[in-house]
Amino acid sequence: MKAHIQFHPPIKLMGALIIFLTLMQFSIAADLQERSALIIGIGHYNGPADDLKGVPADIEMAATIAKAMGVPEQNITIMRDQAATKKDVIEALKKFGKKAADGGRVFIYYSGHGTRYFNPFINSCEEGLLTYDYETITNREMAEATKDLNRSVDKSILMVDTCHSGGVLNKSTSRSLANSNLVAKFAAKDKAGEEVCTPVNYKTRSLFDEAKTLGAIQENIVFISSARPDEVSWDQPGLGGVATQAIKECLLGSAKDLNSSGAVSLEEIRQCAQIIMDKKVPGPIQVASHVTIRGNRNLIPVQNNSLEKMKIDQDNSASIPEVGSLATLQDIESQRNPQRIIDVKLAKNSLKINQDYLNLKVKSNFDGYLYLVLLGSDQKSFYILFPNRIDENNQIKAGQTITIPADTWRIKAAGPAGIDHVLVMVSDTQRDLNNSKMLTADPNSPFVYALNNMGGRTSLINYLTGKGKGGTSEKYGAKILSVTEKL
Repeated sequence: MKAHIQFHPPIKLMGALIIFLTLMQFSIAADLQERSALIIGIGHYNGPADDLKGVPADIEMAATIAKAMGVPEQNITIMRDQAATKKDVIEALKKFGKKAADGGRVFIYYSGHGTRYFNPFINSCEEGLLTYDYETITNREMAEATKDLNRSVDKSILMVDTCHSGGVLNKSTSRSLANSNLVAKFAAKDKAGEEVCTPVNYKTRSLFDEAKTLGAIQENIVFISSARPDEVSWDQPGLGGVATQAIKECLLGSAKDLNSSGAVSLEEIRQCAQIIMDKKVPGPIQVASHVTIRGNRNLIPVQNNSLEKMKIDQDNSASIPEVGSLATLQDIESQRNPQRIIDVKLAKNSLKINQDYLNLKVKSNFDGYLYLVLLGSDQKSFYILFPNRIDENNQIKAGQTITIPADTWRIKAAGPAGIDHVLVMVSDTQRDLNNSKMLTADPNSPFVYALNNMGGRTSLINYLTGKGKGGTSEKYGAKILSVTEKL
């Protein structure tokens, strides 16, 4: 479907250019007041665990990551060493859950030793995070402490640079690492934890599984681990955790937008980080560790908020044809909150070219603001359809059904034959159009802004997934529809 629009009453094309979507701008989020972070780093223990001299660097890197995620500095809480006892950490997590903004996003980071031990009360091995006082926060306890948090915020990102296995630290691997200056981020609490509780004997559920059991929604949470259950995480004195170093580097710009959507997802960051980690850790394959992600792997943690970088990306994408990208719409849909439900019904799933008009009805289970984006069958027509200067009021009430387009404008199927994709999105808060990057006008379309290049794709993602205006909630519902155009 091309941008073939009919207005009622009729308006000449130049008038449409002036009125329709004139000078719409796209927001690029900087600090988001509704976002917050809790950073826990333990490099020295009140017990026999090895000191982790890279933890101070981990704390600094985690704070940098949080700021890149849009967390204001005043919303970053840091706990280190003796301040991070089991009681204090659990209390901080519970308080964090109460003060985090409803509908916002949180980042929780832990760097230190992991452990495992045999629990005679359940006749099984348990794993967890080792606190300064040589106590263990189990997966279940961690999930309980963050239960209220996961119910209120839009997205939770938990990253742990630690491990729960020391099994590969045999004489052979120890010799191979003798000159590497690497320290394993694992400490056994007792002999049973070291000898009996091997990874294959784990019977406890992971933190991600425990969180889901307590009501967390998979699309709303992300658990990033620096190693698999049977692997070791490594600390580099003065430099920090190998995984944290790699993730920071990739998250701040080294990761590539592999699907050319206009944004970089956590999965794309993970792939980038793994390449860096493989180069950093010497020795045989059994000492390697792999970043793992559970939950929403397609979450976009950092918006492309550098105009200069956007220009560089645009220049570097010269070889990419100026076409729309379904991956862009899919990236936006992947950030949706499943608690926000929208029901969309097309009048016709198949449209006859030069005869039928696009028409759909939208119903939401919450009060919000409605947005529509069209990716046409020609792959070049990529536009924001609604709201626009002809039809600006995009508010929708819970239970209300809205028909799009309105009586004042219609969109006729103009070909070519193929599939149109329409993204329907309803957000808690209106998207912010201030302080934005303006896109270049498309002289061949009644729409002022074309999204069919890399800059346009990035701006669209930043605009729709960015901060809201006059509110704090980042929650939204989204759905992609397919419409067939035929001769």
